[in-house]
Amino acid sequence: WVCSSRVEGTCVRVLKYTVPVPQDVPRAVAVLINLPETTRITVTYHLCKYVDEIILIAQISSPGVPFGENFRILEFYSFRKLPGGGVEARKWVEVNWVVSLPWGFGPIQTFAEKKILDDCSQGAGPLARFLNELAIEKLREGSSTVPHCEVQ
Repeated sequence: WVCSSRVEGTCVRVLKYTVPVPQDVPRAVAVLINLPETTRITVTYHLCKYVDEIILIAQISSPGVPFGENFRILEFYSFRKLPGGGVEARKWVEVNWVVSLPWGFGPIQTFAEKKILDDCSQGAGPLARFLNELAIEKLREGSSTVPHCEVQ
């Protein structure tokens, strides 16, 4: 992590890795594109701490997939201390189209958005479980309270 020179109080980190590309695409989409078996992913994280909230933003790009240079995935995480104790964790996702797809490729945009949003929503439950398990572990180590994480 490094301090951002653009936004005061923000830390930034970039990760690059290779992942398999899901091959479960509808036939109408498959005839329009040729999916690679793997693709490079770049994730730029921005971490901001406020008085009562921590925000983590992940900007994800995958230029190796067809039309991957046309969009970015933005994942937003918000963690707030609850007045009665515990922590509220929220996650939301946006697909940001930075370049329009060529005419006739609408089914690809529709499929990509649905697939991305479905896949990202499935990650909220495991994140909440992980945070709750971590809180329980901290309690066993001697902390006096257990924060409870609720995902919205």
